[in-house]
Amino acid sequence: VVSSNLRSVLMNPQSVENVKLYPRDQVTVLSTKADRMGHLNRLTRQLRSEARFGEAENVVNIVGNVRFPGGYPYVKGMRIKDLLNSSLGILPRTDMNYSLIRRVNGINRHVEVHAVSLSKIVANESENLLLRPEDELIILSLDENRAARISKLASDMKRQETPEVPAKLVSIEGNILKPGVYPLHQGMRILDLINASINILPETDMNYALMRRVQGMDRHVE
Repeated sequence: VVSSNLRSVLMNPQSVENVKLYPRDQVTVLSTKADRMGHLNRLTRQLRSEARFGEAENVVNIVGNVRFPGGYPYVKGMRIKDLLNSSLGILPRTDMNYSLIRRVNGINRHVEVHAVSLSKIVANESENLLLRPEDELIILSLDENRAARISKLASDMKRQETPEVPAKLVSIEGNILKPGVYPLHQGMRILDLINASINILPETDMNYALMRRVQGMDRHVE
């Protein structure tokens, strides 16, 4: 599967977007208003069925606060912006500072989580990460029940927990807009967790907060 920019095709027939066709090729032209998922679901079902054991499905997913959430064909070199454009972009009241990528690795299908900032992606192309097959991009609204939206990720992290390796989850409570449990991503710090929960509330004590840490199999608190 390849994608093509029809604007480039129509304005410049010599463009690389004007791909040469071969027998049995099928071009699907989508509407900006009608639901596109009927066309896409047929294609993504076929791509999923063709995946061999141990291989990732050539499909990426986008869920949450976008115009057309769902599964899209994975194209080599695909980045976050490409998937956002495929879904016709974000809706109003999107959290521009905190989105998540759910990534599945290896035959054991280990799940890892990456946090991304849409505002940074807009400002700096280096933040526009490459996607991998089966990635799921989660776009959060400022108004929704955030805990419900990321509950699947929390469940993934809990399933991977062992006596030696705790679940990669952190939590925040108190005078915060969206308290709850959040995935721990690489290099995450207190400010990242505050951004994940959107922000502190008025009348927050700016000089004193607490962090409770549990250590070891005996769950010693320090």
